Amino acid sequence: MQDLLQRVPAVWPADAVATRSSNVVSSGFAALDAVLPGGGWPVGDVIELLTPQFGVVDWSVLSPAAKAFSTDHAPRVVMIGPPNEPYLPGLRRMDLPVDRVHWVVANKPAERAWVAEQLVKCSSAMLLMVWMSHARADQIRRLQVCAQSSSSLIFVFRPELAARESSASPLRLVLRPKAVNQIEVSIHKRRGAPVPEPLVLQSVSGGIDHLVARIKPAVPVEPMHATEVTSDVVGRMASNEAHFELVSE
Repeated sequence: MQDLLQRVPAVWPADAVATRSSNVVSSGFAALDAVLPGGGWPVGDVIELLTPQFGVVDWSVLSPAAKAFSTDHAPRVVMIGPPNEPYLPGLRRMDLPVDRVHWVVANKPAERAWVAEQLVKCSSAMLLMVWMSHARADQIRRLQVCAQSSSSLIFVFRPELAARESSASPLRLVLRPKAVNQIEVSIHKRRGAPVPEPLVLQSVSGGIDHLVARIKPAVPVEPMHATEVTSDVVGRMASNEAHFELVSE
C-alpha cells in the first residue's frame, strides 16, 4: 500500500491529507498551509473562496500568495468582475506588477465564466481572480477541466450560500470576518480528511485595506469589457502584449 501511495499521488488514505504532484504556492499563513493538500494553494485547479460579502476579506487572505506567485511565476494578474475598482497604491504595496494588471468588467455571470475559461485555455501562467455571484455547476466543471492543463493560480469568489451546492472544484474554503484583523477560515472541501474546526488567521492590514477604495482609470486606457474579449485579445493578454494601467486620483 505504501508503494502505491508513493507512485500514485492522486490516491491517499481516508484519514490523511492528499499530496500533490503539481506545484503549490504557499498561502503565507502557516496554519492554513498545514491543512491544504501539498502545503499551499494548488496551481492548475479551481480554488473556490466562499464569503458572506465580496470585497471584505478577499485580498486579506490572498495578498501573500498573490505577491509570491506574480513575482516568481506569472507577471500577469487578471481580475474579472471585482466588487470594487482596483486601487493602484494598494496593489503597489503588495508588490504586484501593476503594469501587467488586467481588469475585465463583466456584469453577467455567464460573461465572467466565459472570459475566465478563455483565459485559462491560453495555457499561460497567470494569477486569475473571478467574482461570481451566481455560477452553474457546469461552468465550474468546465473551468476546472481547463485549469488542469494550465499553470495558473485560479481563485473563484462565490457567496457563502454556494457551499450548499455541489462543485467540481477540489478545494473550497469559507471565509468570514471574525474580529479586527482576524478571518475565520473553514475548509469546506479538500482532497483528504475533513477539517473539523475552523482556523482563525491574522489578516493583512495597512495598505491592503485601501484596495477597496475607488480610483479613476487612466485616460485613454479603460478597463476591458467582456464583450471586447476576443480570441485576438486573449492571445495578446497571454503573451504580455496588452495591459491596463491604473492611476490614483
